[in-house]
Amino acid sequence: MNILLQTGSWDFPKGGTDYFTRELAKFLEKKGHEVFVIANRKSSEDCSDHSEGSIHIYYTKPLKKPLSSSPFYFLKHLLRLRRLVKKINKDSKVDAALLQEQELFGFKRLKGRIILRGGGLFYRSTKKRFKNPILKLFMRVYNNITLKYANYAIGLSQAEKEFFESKGIKTEIIPHGVDINLFKPIHKTKFGKIKLCYVGMKEPIKHPKKLYELLEKVKGNFEFKWIGKNGDIDFVPNKKLPEILNKFDIFVSTEQAWGVGKSTIEAAACGLPVVSLNYGKAEFGFFTDSEEEWIKKVEELIESKELREKEGKRNRKIIKEKYTKDKIYSKYLKIFETFKNA
Repeated sequence: MNILLQTGSWDFPKGGTDYFTRELAKFLEKKGHEVFVIANRKSSEDCSDHSEGSIHIYYTKPLKKPLSSSPFYFLKHLLRLRRLVKKINKDSKVDAALLQEQELFGFKRLKGRIILRGGGLFYRSTKKRFKNPILKLFMRVYNNITLKYANYAIGLSQAEKEFFESKGIKTEIIPHGVDINLFKPIHKTKFGKIKLCYVGMKEPIKHPKKLYELLEKVKGNFEFKWIGKNGDIDFVPNKKLPEILNKFDIFVSTEQAWGVGKSTIEAAACGLPVVSLNYGKAEFGFFTDSEEEWIKKVEELIESKELREKEGKRNRKIIKEKYTKDKIYSKYLKIFETFKNA
């Protein structure tokens, strides 16, 4: 099959979606499929179209500013994306494409079935950033129109599944997969304060202000570190991340997202207890949309080593059973194959 994937960056991965795309592309290549990847790039990044075996990377025009900076700049990017899709249509017949919600308009003319992948719910996530009611209305209309392009959807949580199905899109839940041989507990003796952490780029979409506000209300002898770009511990390559995570006792987040982030699953795979202020839920860890419950749970874990160990072991067990890369990516392949020659 010829399968198209979309990501934020290929040569300079910055977050969970980028690493997911790289891992899935390599998995599909090993299974004998031809993979095409459309990636964005910043003007400061030195990268160009190239192939890595049976994986072919196509870059958009360099982005000089964030896509969210202006609706006109966003539209200009989408029109450029459409020209790139036209080129791919000429180069090869795409059987199925796994795409992100926010740029669907750019793929309207793609020859191939469109599978939408969640990971935030575009309109619900972005409407909080816009104060202009006209702009909010525009984004809502845009979202409702472009969702109709999808033939199928994959949600990262029950909340995303319910949203997509409310739009008439048949949806399956497939969470992030994790390399359990890389992300695993490393038992080390820990001293001093209980160490809390979060992993991700320190940007408004991750709600750092909310996280620090809640931590100020938490009682106990602890310290917190933000791991990721602009954080206390700057960008860490994915292969080095397990070593860093294992230096901490508890993973906390206030993403308030509709899906469950990759770094949250990776922390659970390392045997850390997880406390997340989130709309999306998972069967491991503690997920809540109540700030009071979040604070109470963090305090309980700080207070009890026995509870930390118990929940950490439970998280690791669930991840090993249900979230391994091979199991998760095989589910994607099964969906792709249903659209072969469709």
